[in-house]
Amino acid sequence: MQQVNYIKNLTSSVYCQNTKSNFARNTDFHIHDCCEIYYLSEGSVTIYVNQSCYVLKAGDLLLMSNLEIHKTLAHTGFDFNRKIVHVHPNYARQYSTHQTDLLTCFYNHPIGIQNLIHLDTIKQKQYESYFERLNAPSSQNYGDDLLKKTTLIDLMVSINIWQQSQDKIVEPVCDERLVPIMNYIENHLSENFSLDDIANANFMDRYYMCHLFKKLTGSSIFQYVLMKRIALSKELLMKGNTVTSTCSMAGFNDYSNFIRTFKKITGYTPGYFRKHI
Repeated sequence: MQQVNYIKNLTSSVYCQNTKSNFARNTDFHIHDCCEIYYLSEGSVTIYVNQSCYVLKAGDLLLMSNLEIHKTLAHTGFDFNRKIVHVHPNYARQYSTHQTDLLTCFYNHPIGIQNLIHLDTIKQKQYESYFERLNAPSSQNYGDDLLKKTTLIDLMVSINIWQQSQDKIVEPVCDERLVPIMNYIENHLSENFSLDDIANANFMDRYYMCHLFKKLTGSSIFQYVLMKRIALSKELLMKGNTVTSTCSMAGFNDYSNFIRTFKKITGYTPGYFRKHI
């Protein structure tokens, strides 16, 4: 059962979604061009962000940048209600100032680390109000468009202030059997390695390793590695590296395959992404 209460495009760079279901819409590791605010208002769910695994309960907020691959695992038989906001970095930058960078909450931590924030009861009510206003149908009433925009800015300012005020870091929980596999991939991402290389380095049987990874994450090692390399490619291009050097540094051996794969996943060629995105 899936109930999509409302999906609202505030602009071409921002959209909001309020969904209740017992399954995840994206069944594999993926990555967005936008930064994502994921608020769980009901139920529980497991979300992988890069090499980390977070178990969310109602009232939890997860922040993911456009450089972090992720996927959701629903807890079998249980509905979960999530409110999601996607914000393109360029949209947030135009309202940021030297004093207040709205994107800080997405980029002020290592990739895949410290993504989760626990909200207290008061903050939960405040954020529910934000999402209710953002997801409300648009009207032609005077000021409605500006109020939506200011609500989003208010939400992002609040998230940054709340995040910076937290002393306790919520550590991810990852099955210890996955850690060496993901660590090997992380440490050798720019190299040409095979499934046998990963298995041998961790004294595991290749077929057992692949089965275990699929069982725990719901995705294949191949898909995980591919998305990690695309995420690394985006990061390298954003830092000003050439398309050619990015291809090599991200572990793609074939230039044509890199161009084709990058465009298929992101919607842009690496050259266009580097120049415009």
